[in-house]
Amino acid sequence: MAEIPVACTLSEDDLDIREDELKALRQLVREMCQTPNGFKLRFDGSTENWMTIAHIVAKERVCCPFLEFRLLVEKGLGSIWLEVVGSNDAAQFLLTMFGFDSQENCSSCST
Repeated sequence: MAEIPVACTLSEDDLDIREDELKALRQLVREMCQTPNGFKLRFDGSTENWMTIAHIVAKERVCCPFLEFRLLVEKGLGSIWLEVVGSNDAAQFLLTMFGFDSQENCSSCST
């Protein structure tokens, strides 16, 4: 597959709305760790969190097609993990887009 450029396709108004949605998502994060080309986020395993995460991922897939999303839902009502990755060029973009500085809430990933 050809390399997709690191560029968001949202208008300024839509970007403001998305930033608010991502801010609300960040409030749900229980753990964050960086990976070589992105990061992993851990959430409590509630149905509400699952729906919020799925909603955001569905929107992000359209405006930022250069990103890859991986969801892991642990058995029972265990944690939900969202991994967001991109090319090497996308790593800092990802942190900025989701509003994390490179050290905020970082830990070693347990999954």
